[in-house]
Amino acid sequence: MMKPDSYFIFDELHNDTFSTLDEEGKQLLLFSLANFQLYFRHTISLPANLSYGLEIEFVSLMLQKASFFIQYFRNWNVAEEERNIITFLKNGILFGGEVTTPKCFDQSKYWQDIEEVLQFLKINGAEINDFCGGHIHIGKNILEDNHLYLERFIKLWIIFENVIYRFGNRFSTSGRTYQSHAARICGPALYAYLDYHTKALHINHFFRERKYFKLSSLSFSDFQRLDGTIEFRNPDGTLDSEIWQTRVLFFAFLLLSVKNEQNDFDAIERMIRSYNADACSYQNFAQFDFDQSLFLADFIFHNNLDKAMFLKCCIKDETVILKKEKNYL
Repeated sequence: MMKPDSYFIFDELHNDTFSTLDEEGKQLLLFSLANFQLYFRHTISLPANLSYGLEIEFVSLMLQKASFFIQYFRNWNVAEEERNIITFLKNGILFGGEVTTPKCFDQSKYWQDIEEVLQFLKINGAEINDFCGGHIHIGKNILEDNHLYLERFIKLWIIFENVIYRFGNRFSTSGRTYQSHAARICGPALYAYLDYHTKALHINHFFRERKYFKLSSLSFSDFQRLDGTIEFRNPDGTLDSEIWQTRVLFFAFLLLSVKNEQNDFDAIERMIRSYNADACSYQNFAQFDFDQSLFLADFIFHNNLDKAMFLKCCIKDETVILKKEKNYL
Protein backbone atom coordinates (compact mmCIF):
# COMPACT_ATOMS: atom_id res chain seq x y z
CA MET A 1 0.00 0.00 0.00
CA MET A 2 1.21 3.51 -0.82
CA LYS A 3 1.52 5.95 2.05
CA PRO A 4 -1.91 7.62 2.33
CA ASP A 5 -2.49 11.33 2.53
CA SER A 6 -3.26 11.61 6.22
CA TYR A 7 -2.91 14.44 8.68
CA PHE A 8 -0.49 13.79 11.55
CA ILE A 9 0.65 16.97 13.25
CA PHE A 10 3.71 15.38 14.90
CA ASP A 11 6.82 14.86 12.76
CA GLU A 12 6.87 11.12 12.00
CA LEU A 13 10.69 10.96 12.17
CA HIS A 14 10.98 12.67 15.55
CA ASN A 15 10.76 10.88 18.88
CA ASP A 16 8.42 13.02 20.97
CA THR A 17 7.56 11.89 24.48
CA PHE A 18 3.79 11.57 24.16
CA SER A 19 3.27 10.45 27.76
CA THR A 20 4.40 13.86 29.10
CA LEU A 21 1.97 15.89 26.98
CA ASP A 22 -0.48 18.07 28.88
CA GLU A 23 -4.22 17.57 28.44
CA GLU A 24 -4.35 19.96 25.51
CA GLY A 25 -1.46 18.16 23.82
CA LYS A 26 -3.08 14.76 24.35
CA GLN A 27 -6.33 16.00 22.83
CA LEU A 28 -4.41 17.30 19.83
CA LEU A 29 -2.67 13.92 19.52
CA LEU A 30 -6.04 12.14 19.57
CA PHE A 31 -7.38 14.45 16.89
CA SER A 32 -4.28 13.79 14.80
CA LEU A 33 -4.54 10.01 15.26
CA ALA A 34 -8.20 10.08 14.23
CA ASN A 35 -7.07 11.37 10.83
CA PHE A 36 -4.03 9.07 10.60
CA GLN A 37 -4.21 5.92 8.44
CA LEU A 38 -2.21 2.74 8.84
CA TYR A 39 -0.14 1.89 5.81
CA PHE A 40 2.07 -0.98 4.64
CA ARG A 41 5.84 -0.45 4.41
CA HIS A 42 8.61 -2.28 2.59
CA THR A 43 10.53 -2.72 5.86
CA ILE A 44 10.01 -1.64 9.48
CA SER A 45 13.62 -1.30 10.74
CA LEU A 46 13.89 -4.56 12.68
CA PRO A 47 17.30 -6.14 13.43
CA ALA A 48 18.53 -8.45 10.70
CA ASN A 49 18.55 -11.46 13.05
CA LEU A 50 14.98 -10.99 14.28
CA SER A 51 12.68 -13.61 12.76
CA TYR A 52 8.89 -13.81 12.83
CA GLY A 53 6.10 -16.03 11.56
CA LEU A 54 2.35 -15.62 11.14
CA GLU A 55 -0.64 -17.93 11.55
CA ILE A 56 -3.48 -16.56 9.40
CA GLU A 57 -6.89 -18.10 10.12
CA PHE A 58 -9.77 -17.63 7.67
CA VAL A 59 -13.27 -18.88 6.81
CA SER A 60 -15.55 -19.01 3.71
CA LEU A 61 -12.88 -19.97 1.16
CA MET A 62 -12.47 -23.57 0.00
CA LEU A 63 -9.44 -25.02 1.77
CA GLN A 64 -8.32 -26.91 -1.34
CA LYS A 65 -8.31 -23.73 -3.45
CA ALA A 66 -6.33 -21.79 -0.86
CA SER A 67 -3.94 -24.68 -0.42
CA PHE A 68 -3.29 -25.10 -4.16
CA PHE A 69 -2.44 -21.45 -4.78
CA ILE A 70 -0.48 -20.72 -1.63
CA GLN A 71 1.48 -23.97 -1.47
CA TYR A 72 2.21 -23.93 -5.21
CA PHE A 73 3.30 -20.31 -5.51
CA ARG A 74 4.71 -19.69 -2.03
CA ASN A 75 5.36 -23.14 -0.57
CA TRP A 76 3.65 -22.10 2.65
CA ASN A 77 1.70 -24.51 4.80
CA VAL A 78 -2.11 -24.42 4.51
CA ALA A 79 -4.14 -26.80 6.66
CA GLU A 80 -7.31 -27.34 8.62
CA GLU A 81 -7.38 -25.29 11.78
CA GLU A 82 -6.34 -27.77 14.46
CA ARG A 83 -9.32 -27.19 16.78
CA ASN A 84 -11.82 -27.48 13.88
CA ILE A 85 -13.59 -24.32 14.98
CA ILE A 86 -13.20 -22.41 11.73
CA THR A 87 -12.84 -25.34 9.31
CA PHE A 88 -16.18 -26.92 8.36
CA LEU A 89 -17.55 -29.39 5.82
CA LYS A 90 -20.21 -28.27 3.32
CA ASN A 91 -21.45 -30.61 0.59
CA GLY A 92 -18.34 -32.70 1.04
CA ILE A 93 -15.99 -29.71 0.65
CA LEU A 94 -13.82 -28.24 3.40
CA PHE A 95 -14.03 -24.48 3.91
CA GLY A 96 -11.74 -22.38 6.09
CA GLY A 97 -8.33 -23.08 7.49
CA GLU A 98 -5.00 -21.69 8.62
CA VAL A 99 -2.09 -20.35 6.57
CA THR A 100 1.32 -20.57 8.25
CA THR A 101 4.22 -18.56 6.89
CA PRO A 102 7.79 -19.85 6.94
CA LYS A 103 10.37 -18.07 9.08
CA CYS A 104 10.36 -14.46 7.87
CA PHE A 105 12.65 -11.47 8.27
CA ASP A 106 12.23 -7.73 7.88
CA GLN A 107 12.95 -7.69 4.16
CA SER A 108 10.72 -6.43 1.38
CA LYS A 109 10.48 -9.85 -0.29
CA TYR A 110 8.89 -11.39 2.82
CA TRP A 111 6.48 -8.50 3.30
CA GLN A 112 5.53 -8.63 -0.38
CA ASP A 113 4.77 -12.34 -0.13
CA ILE A 114 2.58 -11.74 2.92
CA GLU A 115 0.71 -8.92 1.20
CA GLU A 116 0.11 -11.02 -1.95
CA VAL A 117 -1.18 -14.02 0.00
CA LEU A 118 -3.56 -11.82 1.98
CA GLN A 119 -4.76 -10.21 -1.25
CA PHE A 120 -5.37 -13.65 -2.78
CA LEU A 121 -7.42 -14.71 0.24
CA LYS A 122 -9.58 -11.56 0.12
CA ILE A 123 -10.10 -11.57 -3.63
CA ASN A 124 -11.20 -15.21 -3.55
CA GLY A 125 -13.78 -14.74 -0.82
CA ALA A 126 -11.93 -15.56 2.39
CA GLU A 127 -13.33 -13.82 5.45
CA ILE A 128 -12.61 -13.39 9.14
CA ASN A 129 -15.27 -14.36 11.65
CA ASP A 130 -15.51 -14.03 15.40
CA PHE A 131 -13.52 -17.23 15.98
CA CYS A 132 -10.45 -16.42 13.86
CA GLY A 133 -7.18 -15.62 15.57
CA GLY A 134 -4.00 -14.01 14.27
CA HIS A 135 -1.02 -15.54 16.05
CA ILE A 136 2.51 -14.18 15.72
CA HIS A 137 5.79 -15.95 16.54
CA ILE A 138 9.00 -14.02 17.27
CA GLY A 139 12.34 -15.86 17.47
CA LYS A 140 13.52 -16.19 21.08
CA ASN A 141 17.14 -15.54 20.01
CA ILE A 142 16.44 -11.82 20.31
CA LEU A 143 16.54 -12.27 24.12
CA GLU A 144 20.05 -13.79 23.87
CA ASP A 145 19.29 -16.45 26.54
CA ASN A 146 19.55 -13.62 29.05
CA HIS A 147 17.32 -14.29 32.08
CA LEU A 148 17.23 -10.59 33.00
CA TYR A 149 15.79 -9.76 29.58
CA LEU A 150 13.21 -12.52 29.96
CA GLU A 151 12.24 -11.25 33.41
CA ARG A 152 11.86 -7.70 32.14
CA PHE A 153 9.71 -8.89 29.24
CA ILE A 154 7.40 -10.90 31.52
CA LYS A 155 6.98 -7.89 33.80
CA LEU A 156 6.08 -5.67 30.84
CA TRP A 157 3.48 -8.22 29.78
CA ILE A 158 1.99 -8.42 33.27
CA ILE A 159 1.71 -4.63 33.59
CA PHE A 160 0.50 -3.85 30.08
CA GLU A 161 -1.53 -6.95 29.20
CA ASN A 162 -4.70 -4.82 29.15
CA VAL A 163 -3.18 -2.45 26.56
CA ILE A 164 -1.88 -5.40 24.52
CA TYR A 165 -5.33 -7.04 24.40
CA ARG A 166 -6.96 -3.79 23.32
CA PHE A 167 -4.28 -3.38 20.64
CA GLY A 168 -4.92 -6.87 19.23
CA ASN A 169 -8.73 -6.83 19.31
CA ARG A 170 -10.64 -6.36 16.05
CA PHE A 171 -13.21 -4.14 17.69
CA SER A 172 -13.10 -1.70 20.55
CA THR A 173 -15.65 -3.55 22.66
CA SER A 174 -14.09 -7.00 22.98
CA GLY A 175 -11.92 -9.67 21.44
CA ARG A 176 -13.03 -12.72 19.50
CA THR A 177 -15.50 -15.23 20.91
CA TYR A 178 -12.95 -17.99 21.51
CA GLN A 179 -10.40 -15.68 23.12
CA SER A 180 -11.04 -16.87 26.66
CA HIS A 181 -10.08 -20.42 25.67
CA ALA A 182 -7.42 -20.02 22.96
CA ALA A 183 -5.76 -16.84 24.26
CA ARG A 184 -6.39 -16.69 27.98
CA ILE A 185 -5.33 -13.76 30.12
CA CYS A 186 -2.06 -14.85 31.71
CA GLY A 187 -0.77 -11.82 33.64
CA PRO A 188 -1.93 -13.12 37.06
CA ALA A 189 -0.41 -16.56 36.36
CA LEU A 190 2.89 -14.99 35.30
CA TYR A 191 2.84 -12.74 38.38
CA ALA A 192 2.75 -15.86 40.54
CA TYR A 193 6.25 -16.74 39.29
CA LEU A 194 7.69 -13.54 40.77
CA ASP A 195 9.25 -13.64 44.22
CA TYR A 196 6.86 -12.22 46.81
CA HIS A 197 9.45 -9.80 48.24
CA THR A 198 12.00 -9.07 45.51
CA LYS A 199 9.67 -9.54 42.50
CA ALA A 200 12.48 -11.43 40.75
CA LEU A 201 11.40 -14.18 38.35
CA HIS A 202 11.73 -17.78 39.55
CA ILE A 203 13.37 -18.95 36.33
CA ASN A 204 13.57 -22.70 36.99
CA HIS A 205 10.00 -22.90 38.27
CA PHE A 206 8.78 -20.93 35.26
CA PHE A 207 10.55 -23.15 32.75
CA ARG A 208 9.25 -26.33 34.37
CA GLU A 209 5.65 -25.16 34.04
CA ARG A 210 5.77 -23.08 30.85
CA LYS A 211 3.59 -25.70 29.07
CA TYR A 212 0.59 -24.42 31.03
CA PHE A 213 0.71 -21.26 28.92
CA LYS A 214 0.06 -23.14 25.66
CA LEU A 215 -3.41 -21.61 25.21
CA SER A 216 -2.65 -18.30 26.89
CA SER A 217 -2.22 -14.90 25.33
CA LEU A 218 1.52 -15.48 25.60
CA SER A 219 2.83 -18.97 24.86
CA PHE A 220 6.28 -20.34 25.68
CA SER A 221 5.45 -23.88 24.57
CA ASP A 222 8.50 -24.23 22.32
CA PHE A 223 10.68 -21.60 24.00
CA GLN A 224 13.45 -23.98 25.06
CA ARG A 225 14.02 -25.39 21.59
CA LEU A 226 17.26 -24.18 19.99
CA ASP A 227 15.25 -22.27 17.36
CA GLY A 228 12.30 -21.66 19.68
CA THR A 229 9.87 -18.76 19.54
CA ILE A 230 7.60 -16.73 21.75
CA GLU A 231 4.04 -16.95 20.48
CA PHE A 232 1.65 -14.01 20.83
CA ARG A 233 -1.86 -15.45 20.69
CA ASN A 234 -4.12 -12.61 21.83
CA PRO A 235 -4.63 -10.80 18.47
CA ASP A 236 -7.86 -11.41 16.58
CA GLY A 237 -7.75 -12.55 12.96
CA THR A 238 -7.37 -10.11 10.08
CA LEU A 239 -6.67 -10.15 6.34
CA ASP A 240 -5.26 -6.60 6.33
CA SER A 241 -1.52 -6.50 5.63
CA GLU A 242 -0.95 -3.19 7.39
CA ILE A 243 -2.46 -4.56 10.61
CA TRP A 244 -0.31 -7.71 10.45
CA GLN A 245 2.77 -5.57 9.92
CA THR A 246 1.88 -3.23 12.78
CA ARG A 247 1.44 -6.21 15.09
CA VAL A 248 4.85 -7.64 14.15
CA LEU A 249 6.30 -4.16 14.69
CA PHE A 250 4.78 -3.90 18.15
CA PHE A 251 5.66 -7.36 19.46
CA ALA A 252 9.19 -7.14 18.05
CA PHE A 253 9.90 -3.78 19.66
CA LEU A 254 8.25 -4.90 22.90
CA LEU A 255 10.90 -7.62 23.09
CA LEU A 256 13.70 -5.34 21.95
CA SER A 257 12.83 -2.73 24.60
CA VAL A 258 14.03 -4.99 27.42
CA LYS A 259 17.60 -4.66 26.08
CA ASN A 260 17.59 -0.86 26.04
CA GLU A 261 19.38 0.24 29.19
CA GLN A 262 18.20 3.82 28.63
CA ASN A 263 14.66 2.73 29.50
CA ASP A 264 13.28 3.48 32.94
CA PHE A 265 13.14 -0.01 34.43
CA ASP A 266 12.82 1.50 37.92
CA ALA A 267 9.38 2.72 36.83
CA ILE A 268 8.53 -0.82 35.71
CA GLU A 269 9.54 -2.15 39.13
CA ARG A 270 7.27 0.39 40.82
CA MET A 271 4.40 -0.61 38.56
CA ILE A 272 4.85 -4.32 39.17
CA ARG A 273 4.65 -3.77 42.92
CA SER A 274 1.26 -2.08 42.55
CA TYR A 275 -0.11 -4.71 40.13
CA ASN A 276 -3.71 -5.71 40.82
CA ALA A 277 -4.58 -9.15 39.45
CA ASP A 278 -8.24 -8.68 40.42
CA ALA A 279 -8.59 -5.98 37.75
CA CYS A 280 -7.75 -8.44 34.97
CA SER A 281 -10.83 -9.28 32.93
CA TYR A 282 -11.77 -9.31 29.25
CA GLN A 283 -14.31 -6.59 29.94
CA ASN A 284 -11.70 -4.32 31.54
CA PHE A 285 -9.16 -5.13 28.83
CA ALA A 286 -11.56 -3.85 26.18
CA GLN A 287 -11.35 -0.36 27.70
CA PHE A 288 -8.96 2.21 26.23
CA ASP A 289 -6.34 3.42 28.73
CA PHE A 290 -4.74 6.33 26.90
CA ASP A 291 -2.10 7.15 29.52
CA GLN A 292 -0.89 3.56 29.76
CA SER A 293 -0.82 3.27 25.97
CA LEU A 294 1.26 6.44 25.69
CA PHE A 295 3.73 5.25 28.32
CA LEU A 296 4.17 1.94 26.51
CA ALA A 297 4.56 3.65 23.12
CA ASP A 298 7.31 5.89 24.51
CA PHE A 299 8.97 2.96 26.26
CA ILE A 300 9.35 0.69 23.25
CA PHE A 301 9.41 2.88 20.11
CA HIS A 302 11.99 5.37 18.83
CA ASN A 303 9.98 7.51 16.40
CA ASN A 304 6.54 9.06 16.16
CA LEU A 305 5.49 7.02 13.12
CA ASP A 306 5.83 3.67 14.91
CA LYS A 307 4.05 5.13 17.93
CA ALA A 308 1.21 6.37 15.73
CA MET A 309 0.80 2.96 14.06
CA PHE A 310 0.56 1.30 17.49
CA LEU A 311 -1.75 3.91 19.02
CA LYS A 312 -4.09 3.87 16.02
CA CYS A 313 -4.68 0.15 16.64
CA CYS A 314 -5.34 0.85 20.32
CA ILE A 315 -7.85 3.63 19.68
CA LYS A 316 -9.77 1.70 17.00
CA ASP A 317 -12.45 3.87 15.42
CA GLU A 318 -13.84 5.28 18.62
CA THR A 319 -14.03 8.97 19.37
CA VAL A 320 -12.10 9.39 22.60
CA ILE A 321 -12.69 12.53 24.61
CA LEU A 322 -10.42 13.54 27.47
CA LYS A 323 -11.64 15.29 30.58
CA LYS A 324 -10.56 18.71 29.32
CA GLU A 325 -12.19 18.70 25.92
CA LYS A 326 -11.04 21.25 23.37
CA ASN A 327 -12.23 21.71 19.80
CA TYR A 328 -9.35 22.06 17.33
CA LEU A 329 -11.47 22.25 14.19
